Amino acid sequence: RDWQRAIPLYVRASEGGQPEGAERLAAGYADPANGPDAASAIWWAWRGRGFRLEGCGVDGKMPLDPDRLVAEMGKWPATQLAYCVYVAGVMSTISAEMRYPELAAGFAVGGDVSLRFYPATPRVELQQTGSQEYELVGYFAVDRLRDRKRKAVTGGFANAVGEVADRALKRYPHPAGIPQDAVIESRYTFYIK
Repeated sequence: RDWQRAIPLYVRASEGGQPEGAERLAAGYADPANGPDAASAIWWAWRGRGFRLEGCGVDGKMPLDPDRLVAEMGKWPATQLAYCVYVAGVMSTISAEMRYPELAAGFAVGGDVSLRFYPATPRVELQQTGSQEYELVGYFAVDRLRDRKRKAVTGGFANAVGEVADRALKRYPHPAGIPQDAVIESRYTFYIK
């Protein structure tokens, strides 16, 4: 809740190999409640998962130098800057806050979810593209094998992504001027190692 106190913790998490740290930084810097800081939001979004927007980088790629990113952003029209920060906030929030559905984890079931984000509208379409059963470890009742095929267990992945996506869309003000044909696609895989 204390953004200034959270920043160094998220930076350490990111430097330690946790992509959620970068995603939480991007989401926080894109949030109007914290500023926003457009350059920091875009910088950290590129270091997380789920943000690969060519028009929001340096030469269409992930920025490697913060000064070069700031110089490049200075050339962008205001609508492009607002669009990039908005997408960075929404997509980073989804990636950072998504959690494995407890029921699916308890039954050792995994799944895939395809996300299509239409930022001009704004709306998110989700499609669960499959589920997979992993080996159950230990002793369990025979009914457990039958129960793991229930829709409540196998179908919760799209719901998990959808709940976070709804919160993300409400968190960030929708800017004007987003191209009507803009579509952001991502895929989320829930699996057990």
